[in-house]
Order: sequence, then C-alpha cells, then structure tokens
Amino acid sequence: MEHNLDPPPPAGEVAGARQLRVTVVSVQHLPKSGWFSSMYPFCEVAFAGRKRFTASKKKKGGSVAFEQALAFTVEDAAVAQEQLQLSVLNARESCDCTTSALAGTLMGMVAVPAETTTRIMQTEIGWEQQVELDLEVDGKPMVGKDKQNTSVTIRITVLEAPDADEEAPGPEDDTSGAEIQFDPPAPEQAQRGARRVQITVVS
Repeated sequence: MEHNLDPPPPAGEVAGARQLRVTVVSVQHLPKSGWFSSMYPFCEVAFAGRKRFTASKKKKGGSVAFEQALAFTVEDAAVAQEQLQLSVLNARESCDCTTSALAGTLMGMVAVPAETTTRIMQTEIGWEQQVELDLEVDGKPMVGKDKQNTSVTIRITVLEAPDADEEAPGPEDDTSGAEIQFDPPAPEQAQRGARRVQITVVS
C-alpha cells in the first residue's frame, strides 16, 4: 500500500534514543452506523513494543476528529525498527478517557512498513509529515457510506528522546498485561469461608 511517507536521509551519523510522536488527526469516510448499534470510534497505535490509544469520539457525519498525540521512544534509532500498526476500533460509548482495545470491535487497520519506520527514526530531528492512509478489512479496502475509501490522517514527528523520568506510562498506554505488585501479610491461621474484596479507585 502506498503511504507517501518520504523522510530525507540523515545529514550525519545516527545514534542513541529518539521519540516518535504520532498524532492521530482524524478518521474520514466511515461506514454507516448500521454496522453497529452505535459508533464511537477510537484508534490503537502499536510501535516499538508498546500500544497506545486515543479517546473514543462519537461519529459526526462520516468522520471523527481526534487531534491526539501518542508518543513512542526508540532506544536505538540506528537499528532496524518494527512496523507501525494503526487500528480503528468501535467502542460501545463515547469516552474522553483511554479506551482499551478489549472494549472495542475492530473496524479496519493499516501498517507502515518496518523499512519506512526505520528511515523515519533515522531522519533529522524535528522532521514532520502529515499523511492520509487508507484502511483495510481482511486485506481489502474499507469503504465508507459515501463510497470513498475509509482513511485515517496522522501526523508523524521525530523528536529527541525525553528523560527517563518523563517516559512513565501515561493514560493512553496499554497496561492490560502489566504485573501489579501486592504484598499482603500471611494469615496467622487457616482461613475459610466467603469474603468480599473492596477496590477503591483513588485517582
């Protein structure tokens, strides 16, 4: 698939960590809501071993505007990178918070090849390009209500890597597989019978 991403070659030696900022601008030419009882699309972007999500927004007409930036840090820009995969999913309701992929139904997806992401990470710091990518479903173009190919517009920016303390997982991270450490004390004697666990979301 043609993606029109064309980063210039680097002017000098490439080394060290860099950050790739992927701003999901919008999704356009969406299918009619008849596919689903309601349509609240959101996007999942997977790159550099991480998955990040936009908020879900209600479809207005045939498009949805996001304008949400998702950042990925690459430890060594000099080596070959993996492909960047973007999926558009439909949530059950609108939410300004992060939406887990487990709560969404896949609508369509597109990938930027590893060869291109490698060139992107090795180009000059500050390089930026906005591009419109056509989505596919089962290897075939996704078509909207207006008979146009459904597409997603993203803006890619190459930045210097942030300090380590700035790279803590944000609300847009997929932490569904993260291990959470709890250390309750051992009981003094055998325990039996039913119990209730109360979980309070503090912040």
